[in-house]
Amino acid sequence: MNGLYFAFITMVTVGYGDIHPNTKYEKCYAIVMTLMSCGVFAYAVNAIGAIISSNSKLTADFKYYFIFLRILFFIKFYILNVKFFIKKKVISYNRLYE
Repeated sequence: MNGLYFAFITMVTVGYGDIHPNTKYEKCYAIVMTLMSCGVFAYAVNAIGAIISSNSKLTADFKYYFIFLRILFFIKFYILNVKFFIKKKVISYNRLYE
């Protein structure tokens, strides 16, 4: 039991500390609690990673839609209005030389 206790405590880098278990039941409890704590910590790190990942995906989606809107704006206000401006210039040119 001592070897198992020291192996688990060393593996999860908890440390031995000033207060340590003395009986085999205390050591067994410490092993179980250490493993559960590792599981909770791993879950918390995974949840934080998922939040960051979803935020990155939303940012990427926003950038995609922003670029799409810029393209639509360009098409609407520059390409489609070019005909209007050319037509206006032709009419004004014709008026000058009539």
